[in-house]
Amino acid sequence: AQYHLGLMYEKGKGVSMSSKKAFKWYKCAAEQGHAKAQYYTGIMCSNGDGVSQSYEEAVRWYKQAAEQGHMKSQFNLGNMYEEGKGVPQSDEEAFKWYTKAAEQGYILARRQLG
Repeated sequence: AQYHLGLMYEKGKGVSMSSKKAFKWYKCAAEQGHAKAQYYTGIMCSNGDGVSQSYEEAVRWYKQAAEQGHMKSQFNLGNMYEEGKGVPQSDEEAFKWYTKAAEQGYILARRQLG
């Protein structure tokens, strides 16, 4: 329910649009292990949407979701390692996470791997 409330605030469906409230509810769900909420919390941290920008926090949330098999988080984590955002740059780690996402059929990851 917290995740869905975050979506509603992010999109302004049934409530006034609010990035801060969306982040609050995504983070509540993320802290309880909800992979999609962890992914959206990571995106908001990376973009500074509703919260101060922090690549380190984005990586933390992407990693939690990625370890649960969330393919978009795996892809985004690969990007963070490839670009050295919030983590030391590592082609090896980038390849690892892109591969995990590609194995699940994520097209962007397959393209990234060539």
